Amino acid sequence: MIVLTIFSFQCIRFLLIPISINAHQNDKHNDMRTNLNECKVSQMGSEYRGKIHTTASGIRCKSWHDESSSMHQ
Repeated sequence: MIVLTIFSFQCIRFLLIPISINAHQNDKHNDMRTNLNECKVSQMGSEYRGKIHTTASGIRCKSWHDESSSMHQ
């Protein structure tokens, strides 16, 4: 038996609504449909396994493995 408390429902709602809104808004920047399994859902994003590595404006993202001068923020 699964019991959802109001708190857990609010957390689920908080995580899912922004993703679905952002997926729709970013369609103009990306021909591909957003696969919600590849989205960042937690604050740290450790579950992200997607392949997108550029911003909507075309700037290439810095690799997490890059140890050059600036720190990751």
